[in-house]
Amino acid sequence: MSENRNSKRLEHAHHNEEVCFYLSERSHWDWVVTAAFYAANHYVRYKLFPLTEEADGNEVTFQVLDDYSTAINNRPRRGRRPSRHRIVSDLVRRELGDDIAEMYDWLKQTSYTTRYNDYEVSETLASTAIDYMTQIKEFCEAEDLVEVAVPIQEQTGEES
Repeated sequence: MSENRNSKRLEHAHHNEEVCFYLSERSHWDWVVTAAFYAANHYVRYKLFPLTEEADGNEVTFQVLDDYSTAINNRPRRGRRPSRHRIVSDLVRRELGDDIAEMYDWLKQTSYTTRYNDYEVSETLASTAIDYMTQIKEFCEAEDLVEVAVPIQEQTGEES
């Protein structure tokens, strides 16, 4: 079931990316930024889940964000519970690294600004959003490569 959910997540990311390029061809720069963010959101969720963590001395595997978010929000805490967007941002930084997190958070904030505060977005800003989305996509779709040490004699074809 998680395989199917994960493939659906990737399909959703590709769909949002296509929408992003469609809107770009029509110069709807504010919606380009928003579509780029939501494509990136689905790409990182594709990469992050299933997610295995240790909780109370046991390993727990979360298949999707909804399961993880419920577990996070059911923990005792003071103050406000984190939003799903905050949870994803935190996971991106922790699991995928600072470079991806900086691009993801920029897309999230810029998308929010264009939706709620200022829809007049330049083509340059929209191009940056597309670039960040593309870098996030490439990172998330890349296979986990494992470097294998090859003895020097095999690399050169010579025997020592």
